[in-house]
Amino acid sequence: MKRILYFTTAAAILFALNACNTYKPRLTFEQSVNHSDNQAVAYYIAKGQDVNQKNEEGVPLIVIAAYQADPEIVNKLIKAGADVNAKTDDKTLANLYFDDAANKPTNPVKLEGFTALIVASAQGNLENVKALLAAGADVNAVSAKDISALIAASGQGHLEIVKTLLEAGADKNQKTKFGFTALKAAEQGQFTEIAGLLQ
Repeated sequence: MKRILYFTTAAAILFALNACNTYKPRLTFEQSVNHSDNQAVAYYIAKGQDVNQKNEEGVPLIVIAAYQADPEIVNKLIKAGADVNAKTDDKTLANLYFDDAANKPTNPVKLEGFTALIVASAQGNLENVKALLAAGADVNAVSAKDISALIAASGQGHLEIVKTLLEAGADKNQKTKFGFTALKAAEQGQFTEIAGLLQ
């Protein structure tokens, strides 16, 4: 009985090893991050793909991952050495997250110099925000138009993220190029509890 069990276990291990050797992702590294394909992302990292690469629109993989809700991808990239403070080039949100032109919004939002933390804060991805901060993301980094993670989170009404950013040392007095502070952004969105924290 023990001998049969041994062979069964050995066969299972060999099968698993062979499966790993024959696995080939259907998507590119960038697409795998965008679609939260954990197996494919792990495959590319194991193969030594550059985790700090940008897509053709100039968006770092860590920023794409931060936009998605799956913190496992963010953590995989961080552990593999992704720069958590990498910034996007001057490109659009539409080019970032839509696979085909037919589904792109007609008025895309520009991501000029956004970091992963700013994107995660704007999207309301608390776990991604925490992972990025723990990995050393600059809580006061700003976009090309001086939008900080705190301003982005406040304007979108993400209370828990605002609290997390403030605890991490976010500057309440930072202003965008249009003169907006986090407080003004919260007031404009009528997020009274957030506005109370920022006064």
